[in-house]
Amino acid sequence: MTDRTKVIAWLKHINETDQAVIDEVIAQCKADPEARAYYVGRSSEINQFADKVKALREKVAQQHKKASKSLSVPKTDPFVDRKRSASGDVE
Repeated sequence: MTDRTKVIAWLKHINETDQAVIDEVIAQCKADPEARAYYVGRSSEINQFADKVKALREKVAQQHKKASKSLSVPKTDPFVDRKRSASGDVE
């Protein structure tokens, strides 16, 4: 991934949609090595954020699976306790 691509990805990550701002940041990165290093460094936040989201999703899935097992109710025959009389009526 090029530095330009990383910077644009970070700008999208922070919901920057103004094309003028995006163009200004890219121009600043081309002209100033310190600015470029700053923005490229900020792009690493995307991976950290993605890692946190992944870990959270896995934790929720494990909790859901655990909760589903503890809440499962064995299936029973709904007619076990019913007795039919000779006439066919349920008592």
